[in-house]
Amino acid sequence: MPPSRTKDRPFKRSFMEALVRSEASGSWDERANTTNAPVYKELQRATQDNYFHALEMWDGFLTSLDDDWVKDPNDLRTAKGFVSFIASDIPGRERGSKPSQSSVTQNWKWARRGCIKPEVKTSTRNASLGRVSVSESVLLTSLQYIMGELQQKMQLPLRKRVRRFAAVPHFIRLGTQLWGRDWATYGRPGDRVDLWAEIQLNVFTSARVGEYIESTARAGSGRGLRYQDVSFGIFRNEYGDAEFAMQVVKDAKGMIFLPCRRPEHSLHEGLEERPLFCNPILTHLAMFIAKGAFRDFKTMEQLLTLKPSNEEEMFLLRWEPHMLDLPIYQRKDGKVESASTFSTRLRSLARRAGYACPPTIHDFRAEALFLIGKPLALSRMRQAGHRDDRTYAEYYAPTNPGTDGRGSYFGGTRRTLVNGRFRALTVAWNPELYQSLPAEKMCELEKRLGFTTIEEQLLELCLCDDNSEVAEKRKQLQTQKRRLVADELR
Repeated sequence: MPPSRTKDRPFKRSFMEALVRSEASGSWDERANTTNAPVYKELQRATQDNYFHALEMWDGFLTSLDDDWVKDPNDLRTAKGFVSFIASDIPGRERGSKPSQSSVTQNWKWARRGCIKPEVKTSTRNASLGRVSVSESVLLTSLQYIMGELQQKMQLPLRKRVRRFAAVPHFIRLGTQLWGRDWATYGRPGDRVDLWAEIQLNVFTSARVGEYIESTARAGSGRGLRYQDVSFGIFRNEYGDAEFAMQVVKDAKGMIFLPCRRPEHSLHEGLEERPLFCNPILTHLAMFIAKGAFRDFKTMEQLLTLKPSNEEEMFLLRWEPHMLDLPIYQRKDGKVESASTFSTRLRSLARRAGYACPPTIHDFRAEALFLIGKPLALSRMRQAGHRDDRTYAEYYAPTNPGTDGRGSYFGGTRRTLVNGRFRALTVAWNPELYQSLPAEKMCELEKRLGFTTIEEQLLELCLCDDNSEVAEKRKQLQTQKRRLVADELR
């Protein structure tokens, strides 16, 4: 046996040395307790729910079949029938619309993973909860059936949804509605601040909705942004003035086992003059002070007395030790905020601001990634938490590339305003919606004689039998009502 270390192999360890160290650590005893059972990836609770739902659908489908059907998933007729069954059950994005081809494919994947166990597993991701064995040829045929015959029969859209871009004007309208014109009440005084802080953080860091709070895909996991993931400090800016800033660690998609690669994003107060609700530090600082999160500073007056020296790059403020593992955005019970609650509040706010089809966090993310990607594609990848630039090109890039052909042709300054205005049009805004009125104006309008008369006549029409005359009268009254609201909005 060669020695453990020689001139040519200075850092190699011999088998005997490794065996001694292994026995000393107890690994030999652990090896004796291992079994021959396969090990599968641990599923999230939401994924398990999807699988169990698919299993219930499969069992229900089998009970609904007539006697002339073969109740075996290896039968192609039965497999196609089940695919058609689950496709007809999926609602479209809009009322009365049909699901996209990709939605049907995704539900079929849940079904096959939940209740169909392939004969040959090629990946631990195919862990099955069911008890049915199906050949790979049937699985492939079913997918081809979705993309071909079923798509033509049901006229399934090939595109899930049109990519929209929520630009700066949309953000400004939401902030103006929430802080200047909103009539909605929240359960706690801090809920309004928390909502806007979450919107700011998601928009300014190009985040997905579940990367700072608990997403529906991670339901019950408790994952979300915590104080230990946030660095908050004060520094001297370009003009020599003291300015607060913070840095957050994003729990990006697909990086649960790669914490060292999770993106970090910095937020600051800004140098340009903008409305106060554009300052993410203001909202988060209010949250931190209200919760007593800082170890050495408890009031705003104490923080404002801080004067960082010119030599210090950043003076960090320390958290209270008991706050480190607490979530930044909390529910009433102290647990991390859920994405469903946040999304519901965002949709309600957007509707009150005049959006019949409210912008989503992904719409803000798409706009931010487009703007971030202008100087350098690598910066955009880091900002988005992507591993390559193909994800942006496939799912986020606008069909308008943002170039200025005229400016480039004549060698002048490239304009970005025109393309930005057109991208902003992908999120429709209606300034004449009734709920966009401030609470005081709405109350005054509802008490006016003309408005109350219209409301009474509409109520009377509800008691009448539906016919063309009643429908026409209702349409005229609704038009008069919209005119009163439009006049008030002006």
